[in-house]
Amino acid sequence: MKCGSSSPHVHCAGQKGVVQPRQFSPGAVITANDKETIGTPMLPSSMMRLLRLPEVCRITGLGRAMIYRLQARDSFPHSVKITDHAVGWIDSEVQAWLAQRAALSRVRSRAIDAEI
Repeated sequence: MKCGSSSPHVHCAGQKGVVQPRQFSPGAVITANDKETIGTPMLPSSMMRLLRLPEVCRITGLGRAMIYRLQARDSFPHSVKITDHAVGWIDSEVQAWLAQRAALSRVRSRAIDAEI
């Protein structure tokens, strides 16, 4: 099924609805089977983008091995199986992870500045 995306690394979900991405608080552990998402309102699949690994690497600045290492530690959003041989990451979850990391970095930076 074609999604109509012009980018070779971004694909639509191909589902009627998907679980709405949750907001991550600083220090939260991201898990694949988070019970908070059960019963969460669904978003239309037209609003969700799946990113393939090269795009996730480009967006985060991380390498393939580090992404999988963080995912194994439940410290990075887990991939979604698209087909038998393809996975992708939900764009909004990757963006939320980045925002969490940036916020945490700024909090730590302010704390260090206050000590000086």
